[in-house]
Amino acid sequence: MAEGRNPVVLYHATPAKNVPSILKHGLIPRHGGGNYTDEMTTIGGVYGATTPREAYSIVREIYPDDQIAIVEIVADALALKADEDNIIYAIQKAIEREARDNPEEPQIEGIVDAVKDELEESGIKFNQMFISDLYDVLERMIDDILEFHSWDDHFAWEHGADLWLREHSDDVEMLFSNTWMDPKQK
Repeated sequence: MAEGRNPVVLYHATPAKNVPSILKHGLIPRHGGGNYTDEMTTIGGVYGATTPREAYSIVREIYPDDQIAIVEIVADALALKADEDNIIYAIQKAIEREARDNPEEPQIEGIVDAVKDELEESGIKFNQMFISDLYDVLERMIDDILEFHSWDDHFAWEHGADLWLREHSDDVEMLFSNTWMDPKQK
């Protein structure tokens, strides 16, 4: 990431053994699989946190036995993408709420409104194309998503995120491409 017109400082944590490569090549976004051992698919990229402590705690969870290095990044705030998990979580939370409130006939309009509220609370910005694409995705997938959420599973959101990313990665990437973070708001 490079400094832009709207600079913001973020922090990226990594095992210390990666520092020589980062110094030589910079932070190179990875696409596909993530660092967690749960085998969940991810869109990939370079993840930045708003505080060194937040970055450290995330990587410490993944690499509990490694020395951890924190890399300070100066990025253009307008070029930051949201974490796809936040988008998926907002959609799933909205679907669950709508299914609970209107079990006979969940309304897509109610889901979209709840997604917008959840994203705004998380400091995630979106454009009108995101809303249009979200309506399209929900209209095509609402029955499958509601059936999935009817399972009594303690880890439903995690498995749901995996389901969305594995089976509908094009939809997730389309939605993801029309969102961005406002780290100053978070």
